[in-house]
Amino acid sequence: MTRKRKNVENGDEGGTIPGYGYVGPKNEDPPLEDQSEQYEQWRSQQERRPFPNKNHRLGGAPYGERASWNEKKSNFDQRQDFQQFGRQEERKYREFPKEVVSYLRKMEQLKKEQKLEDVMLETCAREIAGMETQLLEFREACTVVENVFGSSASGAVLFLSALTRLKHKQLLELLFTGTSARTVEKLIFCMHPVASIEHVQVIAKFADLLCDNWKDTIFDQSASFVMRCIVRVVSGLGPRKNATLGFMLEEAEFTNNEVKAELKSIYEKIAQLAFDFKLNSGEENEMMVSFVLQGVANAEANWKSGRVDEYVQNIVSKEHAAESIQKLWCGKNSSRFWECIVAVCREETRSAIWMASLADNFHFYCTHEFANFPLQHFMINATSFELANEIADGIFGQIPELLANHREGVVRAALHCVARHESLQEPILKQLRTVSNKTSFLYNVLTNNRYDGEVFDVEKSTLQGSLLLALLLRFTKTKTLSACIDIIPPETVREMATNKTANHVIQEIFLSKTLDSETKTKVADSLQEDWESVINTTYGSFVFEKVWEWYEVRKKIEVMQKLSQAKGSTKFFKFAMLKCDLQLFRKNRVEWINKWKKKK
Repeated sequence: MTRKRKNVENGDEGGTIPGYGYVGPKNEDPPLEDQSEQYEQWRSQQERRPFPNKNHRLGGAPYGERASWNEKKSNFDQRQDFQQFGRQEERKYREFPKEVVSYLRKMEQLKKEQKLEDVMLETCAREIAGMETQLLEFREACTVVENVFGSSASGAVLFLSALTRLKHKQLLELLFTGTSARTVEKLIFCMHPVASIEHVQVIAKFADLLCDNWKDTIFDQSASFVMRCIVRVVSGLGPRKNATLGFMLEEAEFTNNEVKAELKSIYEKIAQLAFDFKLNSGEENEMMVSFVLQGVANAEANWKSGRVDEYVQNIVSKEHAAESIQKLWCGKNSSRFWECIVAVCREETRSAIWMASLADNFHFYCTHEFANFPLQHFMINATSFELANEIADGIFGQIPELLANHREGVVRAALHCVARHESLQEPILKQLRTVSNKTSFLYNVLTNNRYDGEVFDVEKSTLQGSLLLALLLRFTKTKTLSACIDIIPPETVREMATNKTANHVIQEIFLSKTLDSETKTKVADSLQEDWESVINTTYGSFVFEKVWEWYEVRKKIEVMQKLSQAKGSTKFFKFAMLKCDLQLFRKNRVEWINKWKKKK
C-alpha cells in the first residue's frame, strides 16, 4: 500500500492527477517585484481563514446530514487552497533546512555502516526538535527522515511523537499534504508489529485526529492513505506486498494480548465510522472513499467485530433494499468495497443479501460489467447447502450464454461453490456437456468449443478453459473427465505439459484429490517416456514439480535413474535436478532414499 516516491528535484512538480497526488497543481509564481507585497497580503488572509469545519462532510452538514453540492465544493476548494496554494506560497519564503538535513544525512550514512542504536536516535531527535514541520515541507528532507527514523520502530515513534505535540491545525496540514503524509504513513508502518502501549498511544493520536475529520479524510488522497495505513497496523498487518485490490485474507501479527486489546479499541472507533450507512450513504462509489472502506472491510476478517453484518442489515431492512444493493454493486468503485463485504460477512448475512436482491435479479448481476465481480466473491464464499442450491438453480440454463459473453469468471465462481456439494454437481456437468459427447468433453472445454472432433490442436487451448477444467477436477464426480484423460495420446499429453495454457490442466490432474490413481499414473507414464524434453521447457518444469510431489519414493528412484544419465543444459533442468538432489543421489543413494522417505 505504501507508494513509491517519484524522483524529481522539485516536490511541487510531482503531482499525478490535477487535484490528487502528493501535491496539488502548480501555481504560477508572482513577479519578483510583487512577492513581498503578495506575501503580506496572503498572510493576512490566512489569519482570517479557518481550517475546514471539523466533523463535517466537505461542507456545512454535520454527521448524518447530507451537504449540498455548493457546500461540498466550497469547503473542498477552501481546503485545497489551504494546503496547495498556502503552503506552496509560504515555502517560497522559507529556507531549506540545510544544516538539519546535512546532519540527518550523516546519520543516514552511519546507518549504512552500522545499526542505529536507540540512544543515537534519541540524540538525533533532540537535535532536530522544533524542525519537524519544516523538514516535512520538502521532499528531499522527507526522504532523509524516512531513512533515518524509519530504520526501527523506536525511531519512528520518536519522530511521530514530536508531531503529535503540534497543534491540531498544523498536524492536519501535514496529513493532508502529499509528501509529509507519505512520510507519516511509512513511519507508522515501521511500527508494525506494535510493541508497546506507548506505541499504541502515538497511533491513537493520529487515528483520533483523522476520525474527528472523517469526511475530509476519506475524500483526500493523502489523508486517506494515512488512514488506511493506520487500519492495517492496528489490525496486525504490515504494508501490502502487492497492489491487489479487493478482499485478501492475511495473517495478523500481535506482540501480546494487552497491546492487541488497545489496538482493537482504535479499530472499533474507525469501523464505527466506516460502517455507518447513514454517514457514508451515497459516497461509496468515490474512489478514495472506496479504498478506505475496502481497507476497513479487509481488517474485519481478522477482528470479526460484527460491524459488517450490522452494515448489511441496515441496508436489507430498508423498504427499497433491492434498489440500494443494485446501485452499490453496479458502481465501479463501490463494487470493489462489496467484494470485501460479501467475503467477510456471516453466511446468514449472505442469505439476507440473496433474498433481498440477488434472487430476483441474478441474470442482471451475472452480466453487469461491475456487479458480476462482487457476485463472484459472493458465490465463492457461500458455504451452506441451501445457498449453494439457490446459486445452482440460478446459474442453471445460463452457462452457455455466460461463456459466449465472456463471463467465465461467473461460471468459475459458481463451479467453485457447487464443488462443495456432491448432489449439486451432476446437473451442472450435464449442462456443460450439451455441446459435446463424453470423450470430447475435456477438449471442448479446454478450447472453448473450437475442437473439430477429429484432431486436437493444443495451440487452440484457452486460459479460461484451463481454469474451468481446474475447478471441474475438484468435483467429486469425475467419471467423465477420467474417461477423457484416459484416451489422450502420450504425445498429446507431452504437448499439453509444455504448452503455456494447457499445462495448468496437467498440473491440476496431479493436485486433484478425487481423480483415481490409475488415471494419474497413465498421465505420468506418458510424460516419463521423454522427461528430459519436458523438463527443459519453462512450463514442463512446473508439471514435473507436481508429478514429483505426487510420486512415491519407488517411482522417484526410477525417474532419477533415467535423469541421472540425461544431459539437460537449460536452467529449468538444472533447477529441477537441484530440487531432486541429484548430487546426493549419485553420491549416497541410501541417504537420498531416507531423505525422501522422511519428507513423504
